[in-house]
Amino acid sequence: MDQPVGFVLKGQENKVCCLKRYIYGLKQSSKSCYSRFHQVIISFSLTMVSEDQSLYVKKITEGIMFLSLYVDNILLAGNNMRMI
Repeated sequence: MDQPVGFVLKGQENKVCCLKRYIYGLKQSSKSCYSRFHQVIISFSLTMVSEDQSLYVKKITEGIMFLSLYVDNILLAGNNMRMI
């Protein structure tokens, strides 16, 4: 392991940073990220579609909005731009 280019300290060229937490690649990482994402989305009054847990919807009198989550991509769609 090497220090990143531009961050090498003179006299400490052989030292590197110690990684305290690594989330990518762990079995529980996706569950942890999804759980946090779900809590935040629910706080914006969106509801999860029971048939597809990656789809959220919000209906109000002014329109409807859909939020679709796929891995780490989010797609927003709706008929009211202000709502989106």
